[in-house]
Amino acid sequence: MNRNRIAWKIVVLAFVLTLALAPRGMAQQEPSQRQHPDGILIAEDKHDEDEEHEHGRMGHEGRMRQHHLERLTQQLKLSDEQRAQVRTVMHNHAKDVIRLKAEIATMKLDVSALLEADAVDLAKVKQLFQTIATKEVDLHMAHVTARQDIRKLLTPEQQKQFKTMQGHRMREGGKRAHGPRAE
Repeated sequence: MNRNRIAWKIVVLAFVLTLALAPRGMAQQEPSQRQHPDGILIAEDKHDEDEEHEHGRMGHEGRMRQHHLERLTQQLKLSDEQRAQVRTVMHNHAKDVIRLKAEIATMKLDVSALLEADAVDLAKVKQLFQTIATKEVDLHMAHVTARQDIRKLLTPEQQKQFKTMQGHRMREGGKRAHGPRAE
């Protein structure tokens, strides 16, 4: 009986560590590129990284959203009205992402606290893992919803271009994830 309890603790701890460490591994991309939540790859320069340290993360995120909006405006030739509407979608999306990531991080702390107890309540741990998983699904859906909301604001021609931009991003993401292909 005691061996089963120890085995469960090890399994749960391994799962917690996987949840805690996986986002770090997924976030590792080429240093000169960053993937925006709406799925378009954005190039960064060293100056942006220096400013992040100077002004903090939130200033950097705001600059990245502004840069992304400018890029969409240029590539899709957005009207002033479309630009204002896309800015609103991006602003609301950013707030949703911040909220969801904070909720997930808080729940991960709660899991750690539960696992430190002498008698681990596996039912509570499992419920918390399920809640975290649900929030992670909500986060992914927030990205998809934002893309769809932007798409709805576009003309049919702009929608085609937006879809092409998404396809390029997906191909670039695959190359980075799997490394350079041997030919």
